[in-house]
Amino acid sequence: MSTQIVELHESIQLLSQTDRAELAYLILSTLEEEEQGAEEAWQMEIQQRVADYRAGKAQCMSEDELFARLNGRSS
Repeated sequence: MSTQIVELHESIQLLSQTDRAELAYLILSTLEEEEQGAEEAWQMEIQQRVADYRAGKAQCMSEDELFARLNGRSS
């Protein structure tokens, strides 16, 4: 492992879990090309989820509850 990666790893450990997740997403997005139409499809999905939320059809939870559930799962 390069020195640069070791230094990055040490710096990343200082970030919050949310910031590490965002960083991971950004890194992963550099590894593959975006499919044509993907952005439009995501926008439609977001609009549908917002509409479901506003109509009371979506079950919501806090970030803390989400991470507690995820951390409680067995590997």
